[in-house]
Amino acid sequence: MCTTRVATAWRATTTDLGTIAQRRREGAVITDRSAERGALIADVAGIVSHSHDLVETLDNVVDLVAKRLAADVCSVYLTSADRAALTLRATVGLDKASVGRVKLALGEGLVGHVAARGEPEAFPDAQQHPAYRYFPETREEQFRSLAAAPLKVRGLSGEGFTIGVLVVQTREARAFSDAEVELLETCAQLIAPVVINAQLLNVVAGGEERRSKLIQELGRAGVARPAAAAARAERNAVLKGIATSRGIAIGPVYFLEDAVDLEHVDYTPNKDTAQEKRDLENALEEARR
Repeated sequence: MCTTRVATAWRATTTDLGTIAQRRREGAVITDRSAERGALIADVAGIVSHSHDLVETLDNVVDLVAKRLAADVCSVYLTSADRAALTLRATVGLDKASVGRVKLALGEGLVGHVAARGEPEAFPDAQQHPAYRYFPETREEQFRSLAAAPLKVRGLSGEGFTIGVLVVQTREARAFSDAEVELLETCAQLIAPVVINAQLLNVVAGGEERRSKLIQELGRAGVARPAAAAARAERNAVLKGIATSRGIAIGPVYFLEDAVDLEHVDYTPNKDTAQEKRDLENALEEARR
């Protein structure tokens, strides 16, 4: 069955990445460029999979990415709940005292520029770009080149939106290759779920007033849907089921009366990714009826 082939391919991929990561831990020298990229992805994925604290996870990721990409700086900027601003949340290479202090509006500076566009970009001569802005707190005037990739997740509309930016900088002028920018983008996508889960956990853990405010902000940003006026009478309803992914989510729940046998799913992937997405959306819509 197709599900068997998909599972087999996934196991092969994860096994390859696991082997690379094991060789790295054992001190093996990996000279192949594709193997190097695979090793970085595997190690970032390993950090993410064992994440229990967002600050520690981001600190570990920026340290790892800076070393593997031979960058002098690696930083993570995260958006506010309403996605109107970005704040420096982790860095190696910039002044640590600037963490939590450097804030910029969406579209402001090169980081804000990448966040607003939602696409990765490299700047060989960063200070000459029209969008460049200098933040004295970071002491970044010594760094010449910059590459950045957005942390993106999907909202209720199905569209991707930015919740942060992963950035690397170098002292010497550097023309980042397409492969390096793509690798940075992959790392950003690996840590995006950890960030959004942490933000949603803050919503759940906060008091009623703070929770209501954050949900409204997330709703305006397209992350969560504010509660309707005619809400369920009960404050809480508990539904137990099989978890298919780690983390926490906020959104509507649709209860399926008929049992679904996940062991026997007749599914053939479509080679057309756009059609595959439409098929998924149609299946979800059918399930909601």
